[in-house]
Amino acid sequence: MSAGVVLRRRGTWGWVMLVCFVLLAVRARGGLLPGDQRTAALLHLLPVPLLQACAVVASTAGIAVLGLVVVWRYRHDLRLLPLAATMGLLLPMDVATKFLVHRLRPQGAGFGFPSGHAMVSMTAALLVGGAIWPALDGRRKARATLLVAAFVSAVAVGLVGRGRHWPSDVLGGWLLSAAYSGWTLPLIQTGGPRRAAASLLRASCE
Repeated sequence: MSAGVVLRRRGTWGWVMLVCFVLLAVRARGGLLPGDQRTAALLHLLPVPLLQACAVVASTAGIAVLGLVVVWRYRHDLRLLPLAATMGLLLPMDVATKFLVHRLRPQGAGFGFPSGHAMVSMTAALLVGGAIWPALDGRRKARATLLVAAFVSAVAVGLVGRGRHWPSDVLGGWLLSAAYSGWTLPLIQTGGPRRAAASLLRASCE
């Protein structure tokens, strides 16, 4: 399997995620999805200290601080300026999609689909995690997977449990993030797309 095939597969995955996002967005424009209210009600029953802790993680400051710590730790495996530019483009994407879908938040204050915080947190996790993945051994890969899962889950619980978003808002942010990250990851890896493809190829052959 060539490096070109690896990149084409990543591009295909990005298109699949984008199609899923568009289908979800069309459905969300028509109102809440089945299970939105029930899932939100269940999360509201979680202990208040847990919801407060998750809300801190899901806040703009929480995501920014955790992201900067990880980026600084692995700065030698990242191209920092392309990473900053890639993350910066999420804001206009978020504003545009919210305007197009036009679905209100649970509390009715502004549009909520997709969740910008869910999209930013997932994009940061996928880009940084994807960039450093080939350099990690088996144990560190398992640890990184658990940390990423805990991070994005805490953000989701904080957003939904505190009444800021519906569950499908978060899912929409994740899907758009997965599509965007699949296309932009080679830009932030040291060495650019060619080295990224080679790293992915080596990882797929292990």
